[in-house]
Amino acid sequence: MTCSEIFLVNESSTFNVLSQVYIDGSLAQQADVSSILAYCYRTDTNAAVQEDVSLTVATVIQDTPVLNNMWTKDSTGYNFIHAVPASWCSEGAITYQFEYKFTTSGGSVFYVGPIKVRTEDLLSN
Repeated sequence: MTCSEIFLVNESSTFNVLSQVYIDGSLAQQADVSSILAYCYRTDTNAAVQEDVSLTVATVIQDTPVLNNMWTKDSTGYNFIHAVPASWCSEGAITYQFEYKFTTSGGSVFYVGPIKVRTEDLLSN
């Protein structure tokens, strides 16, 4: 999956990365995934903010797609949600790139991303 959009969030704020993750043409299920590693980089310096952060599959993969007010892309919904800690994007006016490394239950590896997030300066922060 690639994403050409840049999503805007406030600096030092928690936010969710949402996506549809497919394996072999079907929306991924928890049983299909053995591990997920998260990566976050600053695009201005390519410096790693976070690398090799293990995510809990049962927390971030939804077996039933979720369709709510956070998802506006289509009528299918998302099956991947990562609650990004505020500390990952603590500086304003920076674009961060998120990448996710999935290992399937069968041992195959694929990436979701890059997903780009731009932080807005908070003058009160």
